[in-house]
Amino acid sequence: MIKVIKEKEDKENDKIEYSEKYYDSVWEYRQVIFPKKKGKEFRKRGLLSEDEWRSEGVQMTKGWQHYGAHPPEPHVLLFRRPIGTDPQTGIADPRLAEHQYREFEYKRHMPRFQNVAFYNN
Repeated sequence: MIKVIKEKEDKENDKIEYSEKYYDSVWEYRQVIFPKKKGKEFRKRGLLSEDEWRSEGVQMTKGWQHYGAHPPEPHVLLFRRPIGTDPQTGIADPRLAEHQYREFEYKRHMPRFQNVAFYNN
């Protein structure tokens, strides 16, 4: 009985979890959380190609890029793709991507005080 429970716990600990998607003006992001024991391996390997992360068991639509890891938790891999990417082909709409890039560059170069709301008392 104990062995069966232990095997079930091991299977639960081997699950890959996926965060909800979140966005900025250019990218959509997602975190993929592996079992903690994978963290050391990922730290050594660096960024993974699509073939590599798919071979690790990650199942996501096309167009995602592994761009980093969460430093305190190396078993949490960070993925992104341009907003407007077709999940079937992995290709971003070039018109939408250009608009997002221009918006990103505009916001990046705006002086900080323009991003702050001032209130009169």
